[in-house]
Amino acid sequence: MKPKNLYSPILLPVLLGLSMVMGLNTAVSAVQENAEMLEKAKRSVVSIRSFYVKDHKVQSRIGSGFIWGKGIVVTRNNVVEKTDSISVTLTDGRSKRAALVGQDARTDVVLLRIRCEDVPPLEKGRSDLLPLSASLTILGNSMGIFPSVTMGMYSGRRADGLLEVDCLVPPGNSGGPVLNASGKLVGMVIGRVQREQGSENREAISGIALPVEAVDEAANRLLANADDGAGWIGVSVVDLEAPFAGRGVRVIRVIPDGPTDRSGVGVGDTLVQLNGCAIPSAADVARRVRKTEPDSWISFSIQKGKKFIQKQIKVGNLR
Repeated sequence: MKPKNLYSPILLPVLLGLSMVMGLNTAVSAVQENAEMLEKAKRSVVSIRSFYVKDHKVQSRIGSGFIWGKGIVVTRNNVVEKTDSISVTLTDGRSKRAALVGQDARTDVVLLRIRCEDVPPLEKGRSDLLPLSASLTILGNSMGIFPSVTMGMYSGRRADGLLEVDCLVPPGNSGGPVLNASGKLVGMVIGRVQREQGSENREAISGIALPVEAVDEAANRLLANADDGAGWIGVSVVDLEAPFAGRGVRVIRVIPDGPTDRSGVGVGDTLVQLNGCAIPSAADVARRVRKTEPDSWISFSIQKGKKFIQKQIKVGNLR
């Protein structure tokens, strides 16, 4: 590794701190090993953006995740809940549409599937072998910075079985991986808590992680119970306002190259009927489309301006 890579803004504080206790040459070696570990691990980290409708507007949320298996991404439910579409970005800049495999109700672990088999999964470690004060690293998307690196120490296992990490976890890291000193996965970030610290009872913020063993158990359970899929057409719609409420829904977003986009339906169009039946609400469209078998065809009666036309859409697979 070239020397200039050792003094990045991320690793320079580590180098300075280590050099005070072990000498500069040993510190450089330690940082170099850490940099090589991070370089390898970050290939398997992803940024996740999900899109949803709120107050008649398309909004999005950002979270983190990681490659768990071949084409399989693990994240947390709060990153993708009630979403219309999910986009996964790799550290090499590629973006992939993600299909939902399932969500585990007990742990809130979510599995996504992407068409990308050339990215290796993170190597898994064991959370039960972590000693107190062990160095831990969190990778993810911190407030739009991707991939971000947050370093901390293992504070112990809580009574509920979750891992506590002594570090500040910025927003956007939910669903991101927690790595041990060898770069192996030992947990998944699920949140942060405030706690008292020191004799003065000062408040400190700690990260909370689900142990890798629980992540694996949930992911395997989801894969074993995955069904054939759910219908998806790549569109966001909202209810019509009075006096037209209950007479259809308006298209406010169309996923590029998705089923709806390929059919010629566009933003601003009004969907009046689905398979010959009236459309009372956006929730009704979502329910009926999801119940439709992927690769089958559905018919929409659409109002474009003053014209009414029929459009056939081949249903895609949300899962």
